[in-house]
Amino acid sequence: MYAPGNTFDILSSVDNLEERLKYQHSFTHFPVPYDGFRATKNFKFIPEGKAFPVTESISAISKSVRHPGGSFSYRFEEEGKSLIFASDAEFNLDEMENIQDYLNYFRGADVLVFDTQYTFEESLQKIDWGHSSASMATDIALRANVKRLVMFHHDPSYDDEKLDAVYLRALKYKEMFDPHNRLEIIMAYEGLELEV
Repeated sequence: MYAPGNTFDILSSVDNLEERLKYQHSFTHFPVPYDGFRATKNFKFIPEGKAFPVTESISAISKSVRHPGGSFSYRFEEEGKSLIFASDAEFNLDEMENIQDYLNYFRGADVLVFDTQYTFEESLQKIDWGHSSASMATDIALRANVKRLVMFHHDPSYDDEKLDAVYLRALKYKEMFDPHNRLEIIMAYEGLELEV
């Protein structure tokens, strides 16, 4: 972004992304002004739910998710395979009345990378903080017939022992509610690579 001669094509379902970036890079927020990014920046607005090409073989669709200030999830597809990235996404009990639209979006994904920052109990205390629980993620993945759920966006205050406990609770939840489902649950970690 700083080097002149570089070009970035920035696709977004946020219609005023360039203005937001300029605001973020104002002197009160950031030491380098927006104009300090000397690269060429081409912004293109993509309406939510409209498929757009990422590469010649990969397409994507955005879907808004609940988070203060707004957030989007992205479903990437290539040759019949799909990966969904849903970070900074709050799903709670209030959301369950309107969940069908999201279940259709998540349905049959090969991989769902999902925000699992909280335990279920913590999520009840932190409504409107913009994050979900591992139990909610597991429930959604089971209902949408997802193949692999990747638990992601861990609470920064958790140590490894707490993360292990959250992971084991997700596995137990799956076994209690749908023991025959083939959903694979994976705890994300630095360096994790998956083949889709």
